[in-house]
Amino acid sequence: MKFPFGSGGSDTIKKGLDFLKGNSLDDVISNVRYKMSGSASAYNNWYKTVHEADEEELAEQRKHSFAYEPFISIIVLAYMTPEFYLRSMIESVQAQTYEKWQLCIVDVSQVDMSEEDVSQSTAYDRTYSMETEKIVRQYANLDDRISYKLLDKDLGMSENANVAIRMAIGDYISVIGQTDLLSEDALYNVVSAINEKRYDIVYSDEDRVSTDGMKHQDPVFKPDFSIDLLRSCNYMQHLFVVKRGIAMECGGVRSGYEGAWLYDLILRCCERAKSIKHIPRVLYHWRVDKKATENDDRREIINETGRRAVSSHIKRCKYYATVAKTEIEGMYKVSYETPGNPLVSIVIPGEASPVLMEKCLKPLYEFSRYSNFELIIIDCYGDNQDMINFYQRIQRKRRNIRVIARTEFKTLGEVRNYGAGLANGDYILFLDGSTELIEATSIRAMLGFCMRDNVGIAGATLYNDNGTMNSAGFIIGLNGVADGIHAGTRKGEPGYLMYNRANNNCSAVSASCMMVKKSIFEQLRGFSTEYMSNLADIDFCLRCRDMDYLIVSVADASWYLHPAGKDLVAFLSDMPADKLERKLRSEKNIFRNLWSEIIENGDPYYNINYAREGSPFSLKKA
Repeated sequence: MKFPFGSGGSDTIKKGLDFLKGNSLDDVISNVRYKMSGSASAYNNWYKTVHEADEEELAEQRKHSFAYEPFISIIVLAYMTPEFYLRSMIESVQAQTYEKWQLCIVDVSQVDMSEEDVSQSTAYDRTYSMETEKIVRQYANLDDRISYKLLDKDLGMSENANVAIRMAIGDYISVIGQTDLLSEDALYNVVSAINEKRYDIVYSDEDRVSTDGMKHQDPVFKPDFSIDLLRSCNYMQHLFVVKRGIAMECGGVRSGYEGAWLYDLILRCCERAKSIKHIPRVLYHWRVDKKATENDDRREIINETGRRAVSSHIKRCKYYATVAKTEIEGMYKVSYETPGNPLVSIVIPGEASPVLMEKCLKPLYEFSRYSNFELIIIDCYGDNQDMINFYQRIQRKRRNIRVIARTEFKTLGEVRNYGAGLANGDYILFLDGSTELIEATSIRAMLGFCMRDNVGIAGATLYNDNGTMNSAGFIIGLNGVADGIHAGTRKGEPGYLMYNRANNNCSAVSASCMMVKKSIFEQLRGFSTEYMSNLADIDFCLRCRDMDYLIVSVADASWYLHPAGKDLVAFLSDMPADKLERKLRSEKNIFRNLWSEIIENGDPYYNINYAREGSPFSLKKA
């Protein structure tokens, strides 16, 4: 994942390129061994087999006529671009099978140098600074779709970009790096999507390409629009195409954000967009250039500018939150405040082990940094004297605990629904009795998300005793009906594309640790009691999504999920093991029929280029 940080600002253009290459987030990502990567050549072969359009397809695209044929203006900021890269970039645009485009190149190669720059430059530098103009004019003289502007003064990266935007005549605009490449069918796919609906924003998947342009690597297969992931990192990146009117309405590129001007522009455009389309195809190739680096001071400035871009966005959205940098450059943590600190009702189906229940309850009182909660424990075991004694003891010792002994329930959904009906809080946190709080700010973090008007449910990250991830949400349609997103990833590891280190949206989370607005819970009439398995959790979340609420997986809200002392599902069912197994299989068929559309079409937060069977984030077969 590359972050589109512009260079420039008050510095001369000589001190940076138009996009930051090789920032540490990129370095981390490129060094993570993704499950989907395999050998170095695996993706390259896969791309050429699955994604790269062949000559027959390209010929058909060139003959195709769309009902709506918008002009697309492509913006490039150039500075002493190496000839091979520059020619390759221009020719990748000229090779487009969709021909109604404009290439707007703003060149600052010949800006006036400061005395310091002049003293440090060589005769070769000064001569080479004129090569970009020479090359671009060769192309522009032969193709009137290429617009060229040579600047004699560095206006700062933001204003340089605005010069290019003002040159644009297209219905849509996009920004590409001076050394990067478009696939030949990039604009064709964009216009095809726009013909489905006049989308305000369209973005695609991307990868990296070797310096010679021959080898593809490090693909970034993105989810459909995820506002919370976008606030964590600029996952949209390239290819990003937006209606020119929207870009102009938000004032174009803003000064003061030179380190992250495109990230800032994307955030502001998304605020205004009513429709955003993700194209799950690799249409953009970022060229790997190890020479394009920044010093540590510059990288830190750019990282801070990105943080300010997110913070500014949060303020415009009228949220009360703080935005902090993380240990990974280019990734940010948004912590929402909890005005009024509302009462949270924590509903827990009781465990059969006093040791487990002590691990669950003690940190809530002695470790958690959120204290305005009540505990509602539903004891389903009835005659377990050890648990009866434990509950009597904790009710004498702790405040705001209610323990209700009820043994008539047959499913966990019934247990949770009953507990929710006793809740006094406006927010309900469902916990399993085998959970143990890890991060002290977890409840507050989940509540902050849940208090947003557009969020219905907030989930957490659950870890096994051995430190591997148990659940951070579910992928619908993976390995049958649904499977965990990052199951098996070790605690502290970044996971695929850092997603398990970032807050992000998903289709479903586990009710083993799930916070929901009580009002929404009541509208949905609680969990379905038709399911004995965790399909009840997923069904509940999907119904919530059908009401147009977001579901957020909160990265820093974390619990251990210890092995249960007794299988509560089996205990409640009171069925022989073989009969229970048949019941659970039949539930999958019920779920599959009810939610066939999302299972067949794919989870919007799980890219269709991933396999539907096996480990998450593995490449689908060619």
